[in-house]
Amino acid sequence: MQEEISTNQTQFAQEEPLLQSPGVPIDPHLQAVPETNTKKSKLPFIIGGALLFFVILIGVLVQMRPKEVVQEVVELTPSPSPILAANDPLQVRVKNLQMELDAADPTVQTLVFPPISLELTLDKIKR
Repeated sequence: MQEEISTNQTQFAQEEPLLQSPGVPIDPHLQAVPETNTKKSKLPFIIGGALLFFVILIGVLVQMRPKEVVQEVVELTPSPSPILAANDPLQVRVKNLQMELDAADPTVQTLVFPPISLELTLDKIKR
């Protein structure tokens, strides 16, 4: 059986669904229940918002108030100064190394750079 395919796209809206049971018939004697006013008052939300605003405002004011400055009393105690020996072997060695480092400073050297070969080759070096 070959069914004929219809190209009318509005036809399905007029047909009743096949797999659904028919709905319960509406009794015409039933009265419609009047709607009660379920609209809640906005007053609790306004009071809650104002209360939250004042709590945040008080918190900000508490944080911004000037803090009490506590001055610490500092007692100066003399610190013992280390006595350095003038001929300590460690001090002599540090002074010698400091002088060698100053002498080897490359920014002060007046020597000419060594010659550089600018010739690049990819061949093997012949010996």
